[in-house]
Amino acid sequence: VFLIINFLVITFTLTSDQIYKSSSTIIINKDPNSLSILNMGYNGDRNFIDNEIGILRSRTTSEKVIKRILNNDNLNLHLFDKEDIKNFSNQQLINKYSNKLRKSLYISNNKRTDAINISIESKDPNEAAMLVNTLIDVYKERDLEWATGEMSHLKNFLLKQLQEKEKELNNVENALKSFQEKEKIFTVDENSKIILDNLTLFETEYNNILASIDIINEKEKFITNQLNSDEKIFAKEVSNTINERLLAFKSEMGVIEGELISTQTKYDANHSAVLELKSKLKDIKIKIEEETRNLIDKGITVADPILYRQSLMDSVISIRSVKASLLSKSKAFKNLVNDYDEKLSMLPEKILRYTRLERDRVIHAETYSFMSQKLEEARIGEASKLSKIRIIDRAIANESPIKPNKSQNIIFGLILGIVLGIGFSILIELLDNTVKSIEQIERRGLVILAMIPAISNHKNGKRNRNKNQNRVIEN
Repeated sequence: VFLIINFLVITFTLTSDQIYKSSSTIIINKDPNSLSILNMGYNGDRNFIDNEIGILRSRTTSEKVIKRILNNDNLNLHLFDKEDIKNFSNQQLINKYSNKLRKSLYISNNKRTDAINISIESKDPNEAAMLVNTLIDVYKERDLEWATGEMSHLKNFLLKQLQEKEKELNNVENALKSFQEKEKIFTVDENSKIILDNLTLFETEYNNILASIDIINEKEKFITNQLNSDEKIFAKEVSNTINERLLAFKSEMGVIEGELISTQTKYDANHSAVLELKSKLKDIKIKIEEETRNLIDKGITVADPILYRQSLMDSVISIRSVKASLLSKSKAFKNLVNDYDEKLSMLPEKILRYTRLERDRVIHAETYSFMSQKLEEARIGEASKLSKIRIIDRAIANESPIKPNKSQNIIFGLILGIVLGIGFSILIELLDNTVKSIEQIERRGLVILAMIPAISNHKNGKRNRNKNQNRVIEN
């Protein structure tokens, strides 16, 4: 038994495919300013690392790795079955090999660090290193896409808006030029000019606020599209709860902003009335911020943060809070615009027509300038975004196989052979019920009637002549 077991173990060890393992280490740099409101009362750092490990192990990341390999025409890999090479356009095969890749993937985190170790096993050492490095490259690209995705989306949105605003501005300028050439009106009286300047100022600010709301809506739309249905419901519930609790503060802030805007039209920026309203507005904003934090600390966000992509959730909640403030501010400016528009409507028809064209020209020019500025900010933001992933050690081919472990297998075979050999011998002894000596008969209390001497074999007679072997007959 001992020899058979060891023969089988040695045969298995020598005939088994050698498996190689290649590893890489990366560091995840967490933005210290991006404290998630969903991490209140939880182990946020642990969740952050777990989320990143989840992304590395995700099906989407593995599928992107397989597609990257296919795009590079790198098909002669042990990962792939030869009969499937011609049919890789089939999504089922991509799913098959992405799952196979995930099974060979091992990820671990060094406790109390942001370092993640990534390893992949393969029958070829170079293939193992290539798969690890490709996985990390895909992971970095996904991270950078998420980091720049919002800015890229916003940039494209602003480019379209600017094209529309440029057309509107050109149309207004042409209409104003035609009107001036026809009616010979190039200016208005001093009183009308003051009303027109104030109206243009407030309406420009009002339109800039509306443009900001459009930008925020586009941001919210982009981020919300990345959430699943449960996350959307959760973000809405948190936003609604906070807004309900802060309704009184926000209503008061809207009233103060309206008073401040109205007062600024009458006095300069250093007037005591203006400074007093600014101080009140600052205090109410501080109260809103403190109350929001208190509501979060008391447990409004009761869901387990591991289940949610925290940065996306925070962005949606923050965007909705800013949008609510802008909507309140826009109402105050809209009321002022309506008041001045009513005053301006009392002018003669031709003068009124001129003032409206001039006002539209200035407003469209200011709005175009405002959106151009936002576009530049988006471009700078997109260009300045960096991946939070740092590669400490890239994977290299390890020529020493990890499987099969020859010394370990031989030791295991020896131990198993000895154990099974001893066990098999004991089992045979226990199951053997034949009588081998006179002492066994006597121990059982049986009477011996006679003994017949053993007759040796003719060929072995001389060799066995001196042996005292007996056959026992019992009654």
